[in-house]
Amino acid sequence: MLLDDCSTDGSRAILEDYADCFPSITRTHYNHINSGCVFRQWRKGLSLARGELVWIAESDDYCDLNFLETLVKAFDDEAVQLAYSRQVFVNEDGTTQNGSFEDYVGVVDRRKWVQCYVNTAHAEVHQALGARNTIPNVSGTLFRKPQSLALLDDPEWLEMRVAGDWVFYLHLLRGGKIAFSLNTNSYFRFHSKNTSVATYTRDVYYREHGIAAYYTALLYDVPEAVLRKNFEITRDFYREFVADGNDKAFDALFRSDRVERARKHRLPNILVSSLAFIPGGAEVTPILVANELKRRGVSVLFHSCDYNPDNERIRRMLRADVPVVRAQTAAELKKIIAQFRIEVVNSHHHASQRLPLEDPDVFAGVRHIGTLHGVYENIEMESPEVIDTELAVIDGSVDAWTYVAKKNLIPFRKRGLYSPNRFFWVPNGTEPGKIEPKCRDDIGLPEDAFVLCIVSRAVPEKGWLEGVEIIQRARALSARDIHLILVGDGPVYDQMVRDGVDPFIHPVGFHDHPIDFFATADMGFLPSRYRGESMPNSLIECFFAGRPAIASDLGEIRNMLSIDGEIAGAIIPLQNWELDIAAAAEQVSQFAEDVQRYRRAADLIPRVAERFRIDTVVDSYLDVFTGCLPGSNGEC
Repeated sequence: MLLDDCSTDGSRAILEDYADCFPSITRTHYNHINSGCVFRQWRKGLSLARGELVWIAESDDYCDLNFLETLVKAFDDEAVQLAYSRQVFVNEDGTTQNGSFEDYVGVVDRRKWVQCYVNTAHAEVHQALGARNTIPNVSGTLFRKPQSLALLDDPEWLEMRVAGDWVFYLHLLRGGKIAFSLNTNSYFRFHSKNTSVATYTRDVYYREHGIAAYYTALLYDVPEAVLRKNFEITRDFYREFVADGNDKAFDALFRSDRVERARKHRLPNILVSSLAFIPGGAEVTPILVANELKRRGVSVLFHSCDYNPDNERIRRMLRADVPVVRAQTAAELKKIIAQFRIEVVNSHHHASQRLPLEDPDVFAGVRHIGTLHGVYENIEMESPEVIDTELAVIDGSVDAWTYVAKKNLIPFRKRGLYSPNRFFWVPNGTEPGKIEPKCRDDIGLPEDAFVLCIVSRAVPEKGWLEGVEIIQRARALSARDIHLILVGDGPVYDQMVRDGVDPFIHPVGFHDHPIDFFATADMGFLPSRYRGESMPNSLIECFFAGRPAIASDLGEIRNMLSIDGEIAGAIIPLQNWELDIAAAAEQVSQFAEDVQRYRRAADLIPRVAERFRIDTVVDSYLDVFTGCLPGSNGEC
């Protein structure tokens, strides 16, 4: 992308020549009025960028031919947010300046940049970036495109002239890693009109360095010594370049009091832990929580226990700008917690919650919040001796638990581990985004058919085969043409594809955005007999598509569908973990026939859905993370 901010030096003609030569890979975006600030152009470019990685190649800087080839490799590490190269300072004619990159960063550390390195953002800010902007020019960087960054709409940042890049790096890196390479160079050209040189004697230079210090304190857990070094470097620069300046005037510009206050408002560094990138409510919920935390600007790191190979479609659900680490052992996770200065761990699976059995101190020094999705009830049914042996140790490493269904508490109650001031109900949630109903004709659905939709893993206990039988019986009871969409993959889906299905049954496989199929249907359907069912995410997506549902009486499903004493759909009874097929078929046929009953259920859905907004859900998580619990003395 070629951007021009209404320049007057002939740049646009050069850009046009390039675009004419390479039209298939080039887009041009020209301003007719100068924006007045380079960071408005950054925001514009980032909003238009479609790739995962961004390189802002500014003005007349240049680089070695292997620059991108070298830095792109750094992003094989899923936690790296930004990579940068050694930067060579050159004059207008391209000759190397006397002052070198090593001299510039040497004010902080003379030895740090003598080799390539990868560092956590916390360590980098602690060692260097908290004291000085050790990335002197954005042209020498490559970074992951932020999907949303509140800073980009901050009026103060948009008007910055000097340290806006530094403030941007502090926000961008948070929670992840930074990589530095000596194997390539970027060339930063200084000339008489260079705005960086021209501002050394102006108040704005020192005011903005104070703003950078403020964000260092607000975003990172740095010791006072780092902030003090930042202050002293900037003050000494002020004394050197501002002839009529004095320390009192500098203090008024830098505002150390504001920096100190910022430290008190910093949110903790959070690690969200999941079993793996695979389908399932216990695996998707932590992704949604991490995405929402990132959207809010919270420092979040996503941990996968990596117990299964990645399902790429599930992996893509996590925002590309959320850093990822992978670890299975207590030793590995303990090291990650220390390196990233994690303060809160939110674990969503037994696989990570049981790591204190390997090392009792794995979660020492952090606030560990465990989330219960139903796995302990499942383990107890299969191997109660495992729960008898492990649960007390696991519980001892957890400061507080959140749960989605009351049945999640049973193993704890049975062993005397339940305490109401440590267990908090927090529902699952979602943020559906744009909903685009599928074309019925593309699926083979008649426009006037009454359509139900199941979204789940295609495993026997999720009730796909029972769902087919229910629809068959409902069609015999009703004059309506009733159809069923089945969204998901697994052995039952494979069987259906192999053996064939009735023309009114439509298995469509896994899709990244199943809510679109709910929006195509008239009702959601979940005839599950899965004993671990707690609070199915698929029903929440159904609600956000505006559809009532017929679902099994498992976990929290009845409560999910209930509001003001009414049910936004119907509940399928179970006996000895078997569905009442006849009762379910009758319910389906009644909704297909009775328009008024259907409309009444549908009218309840907007209020039902409101309870499961991901922003509301994450508010509750943050209350638990920060200790702001009902009846507690925790401080936000």
